[in-house]
Amino acid sequence: GVLSAHKAFPTEDLLVLACDFPKLHSIALQHLLDQFRITNSYEVVCFSIEGKVQPLCAIYSIGSLAKILLAYQNRELKKNSMMYVLAQLRTYYIDAKRDWIPYFQNFNAAADLDDLNN
Repeated sequence: GVLSAHKAFPTEDLLVLACDFPKLHSIALQHLLDQFRITNSYEVVCFSIEGKVQPLCAIYSIGSLAKILLAYQNRELKKNSMMYVLAQLRTYYIDAKRDWIPYFQNFNAAADLDDLNN
């Protein structure tokens, strides 16, 4: 999916956001954007929640996307995993503030929606 978006917009950095974070607040996204702007020596900026990396709440630079695509085309990706990809790039990990942890609650089943208003 990330590579398809890159192919469609090859001259753009991409903000990648999983669809199962309905509680994600704009303050966290603004912080992600701010960190991407000031950490220009990194290729990717993403959140880490209590040590768990969130590759689908991240900003990928044009250069990082081009590297991923080239590695994929050359069959050099040893794993089809975003975690593996992040480990191959210069990635800046943002430790989420403790009160932001609920923003990253995954909603993967219909029953999870009962918790949406909680």
